[in-house]
Amino acid sequence: MNKPNIAFGFGPHTCLGMNLAKLEMSTALNVLLDELPNLRADEDAEPMMIRGAHMRQPTSVPVRWG
Repeated sequence: MNKPNIAFGFGPHTCLGMNLAKLEMSTALNVLLDELPNLRADEDAEPMMIRGAHMRQPTSVPVRWG
């Protein structure tokens, strides 16, 4: 079941800073991946678990470098 992302709200409650936040995150991830070209997901790690009803985020994001 694919649920829509409501992290920035929707309708009249849409976050005014949504586009800036998305641009900042995209820029930060691109710089990180440019500086650490061997950074990748750890295929041997346990699957990420997303918990919570209000603030949903993974408890960790396992990666490998090198």
